[in-house]
Amino acid sequence: MKTIILTSVLTAFLSVTSLYAGEPKTRVYSNEEISATGVVKELISYDMEMGRPLDKVVYYYNADGLIQKKVLYKWDGNGGWIGSQKYDYECNGEGKIINLIYTEWSDKLNTWSCRSEQLVHIYDSEGELLATKQIHLNNDGDYLMSQK
Repeated sequence: MKTIILTSVLTAFLSVTSLYAGEPKTRVYSNEEISATGVVKELISYDMEMGRPLDKVVYYYNADGLIQKKVLYKWDGNGGWIGSQKYDYECNGEGKIINLIYTEWSDKLNTWSCRSEQLVHIYDSEGELLATKQIHLNNDGDYLMSQK
């Protein structure tokens, strides 16, 4: 008798879990724009319960298919899409990243921050990654730079 009750409870629990898992709360919509200069891919997360977008990621690729930029946005019901983070990539002839610049959105300036972090990737003659060097960039007029 205990086995039947335990089996029934477990079956009911798994059924409810499967039913809930079958309808995700968030959907991701994608869009891709292809042109002669490259490809722009956009992914938007949409909350089905709230009926509003959550965030967006936009990828920019050049004509050779190498990534140039990645930009993340958050949805603001009053202002629309507000920037969050930005990654600028520079690749070498072999398609390997040699520079990556990370910038955050400045709420005070309502634009991208003047301060960024740059990661310089250093490769050996065979194309193997040897090291990365972090550089702090400050583009607020005085242009200060420091290495870490």
